[in-house]
Amino acid sequence: MSMARWITGEIREMLEKAVGDRLRGVVVVGPGGDHDTEVVILDFGREGRLWVRGFDPDQVLWDNSPGDVKVELVEVSDGRDSRGGLNSEGEDICVGYGLATAALRRAGFSVVASMDGYF
Repeated sequence: MSMARWITGEIREMLEKAVGDRLRGVVVVGPGGDHDTEVVILDFGREGRLWVRGFDPDQVLWDNSPGDVKVELVEVSDGRDSRGGLNSEGEDICVGYGLATAALRRAGFSVVASMDGYF
């Protein structure tokens, strides 16, 4: 797989632009583990949230800067099911998921529903 550069601020801006007015807000939080980047959370209000994080199962990112690293994969999930991906039914979050994953793919990232199967 190819590696793409994850710069959290640029990812946040790209996703905000791609999803547009459907968003109610965007928050960035720290990484959840050693192999993932900072997390960009896209808030769709009552419809829920999408968690977007880059990761690489073969390298520890926490030792570096988790906001500026090359990653192999990007997880996009609404967190409603352990399988990851999109399990919501609201129009804004569903359209937002499609727009966000398309923008990430155009930026050179390989998008997956869950990072769990990689560890």
